[in-house]
Amino acid sequence: LADIHVANESLSHEELIERVKHVVFEIKRRTIGLQLEEIILVQLGDIFHFDNYNRQTTSGTQVTSIGNYQDMFDKGVELMIWVLDELSSITKVRMINIFGNHDKVTSYALAKTLSAYYKNNENINVDTTHDVVKFLEIGLNSVALIHGDMPKQNIHNVFTTDKDGRKILGRTIFSEIHVGHLHHEISLDKNGVITRWIPSITLPDEWHVANGYRGAKQGTQCFLWDKENGLESTWTINCK
Repeated sequence: LADIHVANESLSHEELIERVKHVVFEIKRRTIGLQLEEIILVQLGDIFHFDNYNRQTTSGTQVTSIGNYQDMFDKGVELMIWVLDELSSITKVRMINIFGNHDKVTSYALAKTLSAYYKNNENINVDTTHDVVKFLEIGLNSVALIHGDMPKQNIHNVFTTDKDGRKILGRTIFSEIHVGHLHHEISLDKNGVITRWIPSITLPDEWHVANGYRGAKQGTQCFLWDKENGLESTWTINCK
């Protein structure tokens, strides 16, 4: 899930919930009959639209929104608890939290809240580490996770510019970088590492509309990994 933007003025919270439910129910439908070892739920940043009581992003940019800070945070927590509970009915779930440029403080608070909520639940694990880039190693697959509010050339090099990333890259065969931030889908193969920008399920906010960033399809993507043979399939889940 990339760039949900809870409290974004372009969607009511009820509409956002319906889109998230659609994604989760589609995952449950498509996993019927599959023997999954684990679901890795990646929150790729900007789950929240703003980061303080003044309705500003982390860097101080003023945004238009619905509701106040407390309402936004409460609704985001409740929504993610519902998502984790539903997915854990399929198999074990690991949630990876990446902070975005809108919500560096609040997304970390979300991760700590969820970690405390599920501390006695063996089926759900919530990552609360602080790294800007996080790496997954799934058998012979490696995936770097990053929000993406940085120069594109730096995104493409996240494996080779990080000590742990270089080690993981050397141990694996199939490598990808998954990125949010742009709210639309892009895929680029560079030197054997595929960089994917994951679309958003939310509608463009006032800033995106004013700057002409509109028209992208809303939805998200899921990736089914085989530990030995790499990416087995990609599921696109569209939102209307």
